[in-house]
Amino acid sequence: APLESWDVSYWSEKLKEARYAFSDQTVKQYFTAPKVVAGLFSIIERLFDVSITEAQASVWHDSVKFYELRRGGEKIASFYLDLYARPGKRPGAWMDDVRSRWLKPTGEQQLPVAQLVCNFASPVGDKPALLTHDDV
Repeated sequence: APLESWDVSYWSEKLKEARYAFSDQTVKQYFTAPKVVAGLFSIIERLFDVSITEAQASVWHDSVKFYELRRGGEKIASFYLDLYARPGKRPGAWMDDVRSRWLKPTGEQQLPVAQLVCNFASPVGDKPALLTHDDV
């Protein structure tokens, strides 16, 4: 039978398993969401000479976390991280600003706040969420 477009991802996975003994499902155990996020933050901190720390803020769901970016101890921005899919949440992944950087009439600068939204599978019980190589 001819290979249809909707079959490509299935057969690609089968080909990886056959040729390279590689399976996304097997590799997932090494990519727990907390480790991946910590690794991402570590790279960002080194590349941009910033620190990222979790902070307190109102959030729209218990799984959402809020972080501050600091450079030289001074807060320069903040962002929300919403990793997990849930009922009623639109599909896909996106990043957007919640509030942009601008100079207030008082001369004080308003700091930017962003949101990074994904739809990864949620943690189950006390086990962390597992991500595929493609997710990472």
